[in-house]
Amino acid sequence: MDLINYWPLFIILVIAWIVPLLLSWLEISKVPAVIVEIIMGVMIGPYVLDLVPEEEYIDFLASTGFLFLIFLAGFEIDVNKILATLPVKKLKRIDFISNTLLLALLIYTTSLLIAFPLGWILNRFFDVDLVFFALLMPTVALSIIVPILKADGELQQKFGQVLLMEGAIATIMSIILISLYSGVLKYGFKFELLLFSVIFLVFIVTYVVGSRLLRIHVFQRLLYRLEHAASQIRMRGTFALMLFFVIVANLINTELVMGAFFCGVLLSMFVSKERSALLFKLDGMSYGFFIPIFFIMVGVDLELSALASFSTSLPLIFGILVGFMITQVLPTIFMIRVFGLKKALAGGILLSSRLGLSIAYGQIGLSLGVISRADNA
Repeated sequence: MDLINYWPLFIILVIAWIVPLLLSWLEISKVPAVIVEIIMGVMIGPYVLDLVPEEEYIDFLASTGFLFLIFLAGFEIDVNKILATLPVKKLKRIDFISNTLLLALLIYTTSLLIAFPLGWILNRFFDVDLVFFALLMPTVALSIIVPILKADGELQQKFGQVLLMEGAIATIMSIILISLYSGVLKYGFKFELLLFSVIFLVFIVTYVVGSRLLRIHVFQRLLYRLEHAASQIRMRGTFALMLFFVIVANLINTELVMGAFFCGVLLSMFVSKERSALLFKLDGMSYGFFIPIFFIMVGVDLELSALASFSTSLPLIFGILVGFMITQVLPTIFMIRVFGLKKALAGGILLSSRLGLSIAYGQIGLSLGVISRADNA
């Protein structure tokens, strides 16, 4: 049997361990750990120290980390809370401002509508894919929004709920629309594109089956009995379910992240996040192992040679940043009547924050050929 070279994995895990320790010790709370992890990945990559040779199992672990990142993004979405806020009576104009869900939908829809003319402007000056960038601009970093709202005590208030729901809607729609568009770019407008709807059918069937299983007392007792110690039955079931959805996504020729995301959303409908041991275990497994490998490998795989043309990409990057701000800040005018100008603008700026998912979408755009390596870098 060929010996596996664990040296690259050891280096990556040491970096993943040291980075948060250093940031906490130096009290550098403004810099996200993932940014430092990517920079450290560049340092150990082939263009600097060249400490991480190509290994297939490392690429597999990084790809798995990518899937877990998207899976947890779906898991953060509280579908039951979204459904509970739906108005049951005839809609009135005031409902679009007073109702949390409708206000969030109004903000996202406006963001998406603004994004297309901004994408058209970028397309006029730069050789970029109009649709991809228009779909990218309304994305929201839930991983940044949630901790900030929680720390400020706004998460359970209406202001926090509107931002959280808008972020959830933007995350759902961005995953769906970008996956659909990638299918169009890869295969064109063919009948096979309709297979995309299969994953919705699988989602519904799995939800119905899961709901009925959880009503069976024997099954509930088995889950409780085997939840801890060596069995970890919920964790095993979660991994199997995520891989099932990823396999379905692969079979219908769509992005694998679509399967991981839908699995996260599905699981969020069955799990009470406030007191779930499963959530802590998934966070530990994902952010403790798989996800740092993904971000560090983003840095390792970053082609610094592409930065030779970075100066030519600066106007485009500046245009994208301005587009991010406009698509999120401008629609928050609908919040002024409810929360006031200052709070509405603060909400728009918070929604314009970008991190993990934007990096993930950058990788998708790179694989589709709609952004250059210099732009991705």
